[in-house]
Amino acid sequence: MTRKSILVVDDAPEIIDLVAAILGEDYQVKAAINGEKALQIAAKAAPDLILLDIMMPVMDGFEVLARLKADETTRDIPVIFLTGNSDEASETHALQQGGSDFISKPISPEVLKARVATQMLISEQRHSIEREKYAYQDLLNNMLPLQIVDRLNRGEEIADQLDDVGVMFADLVGFTRMAGSVSAPIVVREINKIFLAFDELVDRPGVEKVKTIGDCYMAVSNLDSTGPDAHVALVDFALEAIAKLQSMHPELVHPFELRVGIHCGPVVAGVLKGIRSGFDIWGDTVNIAQRFESAGEANRVHVSKTLVEKLGDRFSYEERGNVELKGKGVMTSFLVSGVAARLE
Repeated sequence: MTRKSILVVDDAPEIIDLVAAILGEDYQVKAAINGEKALQIAAKAAPDLILLDIMMPVMDGFEVLARLKADETTRDIPVIFLTGNSDEASETHALQQGGSDFISKPISPEVLKARVATQMLISEQRHSIEREKYAYQDLLNNMLPLQIVDRLNRGEEIADQLDDVGVMFADLVGFTRMAGSVSAPIVVREINKIFLAFDELVDRPGVEKVKTIGDCYMAVSNLDSTGPDAHVALVDFALEAIAKLQSMHPELVHPFELRVGIHCGPVVAGVLKGIRSGFDIWGDTVNIAQRFESAGEANRVHVSKTLVEKLGDRFSYEERGNVELKGKGVMTSFLVSGVAARLE
């Protein structure tokens, strides 16, 4: 196990030797005889703790501390002042400027060991909290759209009425049949491989993954009011997802096809809080998008007339005419046949 490192900054060699003798058995002790050298060492390889004298030539300890705190690479290093300035004003100023502790000379070996051990423990606990915070943030980023995570971090309650959101459902054709005929590890491995590939494709302005529902991948566009270009990006993603899945056939146990349905319109969006909190959207737009997926064709993007009017001439289409959608009646629908020529 790598020992924690301590940088001793003092212009008196005998003090450096004494501190090394006291702490050298438990820590890796480095030395600097002036403030400028200390800053160079800390910038190159940040120590876990700095023991800093106040009275030194050229640059005193207070200036060294100020420069350490001004540099984002060294600002979090705990600094204990170890000095002959034992007056209350010096100690107060040292702590107000960001010093972690203050020890007066002459040095008491037991006091020095105890204060250093305490700061090391505090530092380790702080790093542990930061690691947990980053892990939690990563979890949120994987569970929720990034703009929703940002709003949650600002303390907002997420409950929005949105007028024009594109909703896409992409279903793996034949997955249920395959899942009943192979082992569980294969099922999980296959769907994980496919959805990870989709996750890499979905990262584009105006488009957000919402969730997976069994073997169905759900994404949306225009949550952030990007405008019609967000819907274009969602259709682009759908076309690329189909192409990506087809290219993956040689590495899959079963050569799945993808059936995609997209509609746009008003939705309610929000974050439900509980044991398993999550972002979701609701409304008739969502239900219609699901029906467009169910009534679609394998390896085709099936879209509503409402969406086509938003997309304009950005794509070419095949009109399917009036399609009966379960529970929704008859609606005019189209299949996206390709990307139209676009002016850059």
